Amino acid sequence: MRIKKPHLRPIVITLSVGGILLTSIFLIAVIMVFQRENIEKDLLYANSSYAMKMSDVMSGYIEMAQGELAYGAKKIKSTNDIDSLKDEADRLRLQSGMFNSVLVVSNDAVVLATSPESLDLVGTRLNSSASKLAIEEKKPFISSPLKSVTGNLIILLSHPIYDKGGNYIGYVGGSIYLKKHSLFGDVLSRHFFKNNTEISIVSDDGNVIFNNDKSAVDRPMVMSDDLKSKLTASDRGEGAFFSSGHRYLLGYASMKNTVWNVLVYSRADSVTTILIAYAKSVLVLLIIIIIVFSLISYFIASSISLPLEKLAISTNAKDIGASLVYIKAINAWYAEADRLKKALFTYIKVMMERVDSLNEVALKDPLTGVNNRLGFLSKIQNHKRDSGYSVIVIDVDFFKEINDSFGHGVGDEVLVSLAHIINSCCRSEDVVCRFGGEEFVVFLPNTSVVTAKCVAERIRSVIESTVFPNNLRVTISAGVATQDDPLGRIDFLLKNADDALYQAKREGRNKVIVYSAI
Repeated sequence: MRIKKPHLRPIVITLSVGGILLTSIFLIAVIMVFQRENIEKDLLYANSSYAMKMSDVMSGYIEMAQGELAYGAKKIKSTNDIDSLKDEADRLRLQSGMFNSVLVVSNDAVVLATSPESLDLVGTRLNSSASKLAIEEKKPFISSPLKSVTGNLIILLSHPIYDKGGNYIGYVGGSIYLKKHSLFGDVLSRHFFKNNTEISIVSDDGNVIFNNDKSAVDRPMVMSDDLKSKLTASDRGEGAFFSSGHRYLLGYASMKNTVWNVLVYSRADSVTTILIAYAKSVLVLLIIIIIVFSLISYFIASSISLPLEKLAISTNAKDIGASLVYIKAINAWYAEADRLKKALFTYIKVMMERVDSLNEVALKDPLTGVNNRLGFLSKIQNHKRDSGYSVIVIDVDFFKEINDSFGHGVGDEVLVSLAHIINSCCRSEDVVCRFGGEEFVVFLPNTSVVTAKCVAERIRSVIESTVFPNNLRVTISAGVATQDDPLGRIDFLLKNADDALYQAKREGRNKVIVYSAI
């Protein structure tokens, strides 16, 4: 026989008297007075914690963007082949959506290639302070907000280019628009706070770099000199400022490798709303506590609070899976606690599924379903201490002609089929990745150079014999590189395989070249 869980509300109604109600109301008023400061502190801490999280996220995007520029700069060995420079600029702009535009600039500040071409800057000499600094310093560079030649307010990230002899020949730069749609703006706008909370990125001198309100960008943020000095003096902190007649509670955190700060701030009058909601909850709980302590016993009060205490403890568990097991084992013997337990259990489970789903999406190439670059780098970390591994870099021969002749739709179908073939030729522990465009990379753990070459030849042979959409015949060129030592910098191994790939292309395409054989 199922035992119905008791409800607290009938007990409260039966035992309540006017004196208890008056006492409860008085106590709630006292609590609200003292609790306001605590709620403000909690809100400040929440804003500060979220600012720290967002600063890590944005710093990660900056580092990823700089890494993409560095990889692109390494692929450019000469500024004479304008078509090659244009292709590389397109690849950098399109592969991840980090940049709104990409420029390749010579060492005398002349624009050699742009993406998109609609910028119409090829042949233009750049006179901006950011371009001059990039050329003078000859190292990775992040500019302050500046107005581009085309009139857009941008942030410029650049990386130097050196030729095969180690001579500086220019730089590749990626711009992020501050007042138009960009990846950074998307990340900032998708926060989980309520509408009365805003997020901005502000430089140390107080100028707004990113904000959902585009009219606020490149303007000084209204704050006291004391608060401005805090931004430059500490990596993380809290404070308050006044703007447009409202008081704001601010949490801030500095971003790595920049002089920028992430600011998360909420209107202070939201505390009143929280207090009202808090007061309603406290009113019921306070009446219950008074009745229990007055008429029943301390034991019953402890029994009531025990499930809530366990639920509260469960929210602090670092292991979410263990937290679910812990919540399921809690004896929520009354209805309110049982509903809270079920709601908390469901919420944590849903959040786990959402996080897993988001992680999976973030690591996969949306077109082919294989790993993207981020997924590739993430998965090879599992083999960081292994030794004896190989890399195959694959590039489709004359893929541009397929797109030009049959359209990008057919080109996409070819890429999807290629990804399927490469996967079918590899083991479950191999890591297949689309590095961008028509380039694929396969990481083979515990694989000798002989075996890796056999795998590459099998892939090449299957692709050569496959009939693709529109009765197309496609061939590939592949480069193989192997390293016996534990995994260090993957960039070095990828470059070796890439060099082998280009050797295969120079020797007529549709072949596999092993780096050691070059």
